[in-house]
Amino acid sequence: MVNWKHKLLLNVWALATLNGAISLIICLVGSATFTRLMAVNSMTDHMVFNEQPWKLSLFFTLSTITSLAITVAVNNSPPFQGALRRVMISGSAVAVLGLSLYGLYVGPLSTMQAAEGVPEVGEQAPDFAITDPTDRTWRLSDFHGDILLVFYRGYW
Repeated sequence: MVNWKHKLLLNVWALATLNGAISLIICLVGSATFTRLMAVNSMTDHMVFNEQPWKLSLFFTLSTITSLAITVAVNNSPPFQGALRRVMISGSAVAVLGLSLYGLYVGPLSTMQAAEGVPEVGEQAPDFAITDPTDRTWRLSDFHGDILLVFYRGYW
């Protein structure tokens, strides 16, 4: 028989497992867009992970531990047998996978330092020179006061 305690446990498990799945989504989406994001704006503070990465990491860790604890605690309880048990085990596995991959994603970002010599937002860019396909050299200082758009096609 399913009572209010079983329903509460199942709801808490579902919420905790959802948080673990969200960490997996953050990891997958973040790693897919990281290069593009950093190319667009190198001063994004690495998506704020380098300021206090422990807050979100702690939240995902506690959610995953809660999901696992409930899955183990209801092991022999009749309402949690059969298909529901398999769903709970699968969900907890997704939460653990999400937390693991999230840790691999956030770890390097939280220790990443800005490159040397990179100007801060609002600072004047250092002078540089580039050569166009006709071998003409262009310097940034030649365009002082004008709007300059440089398109560099990477060949990676």
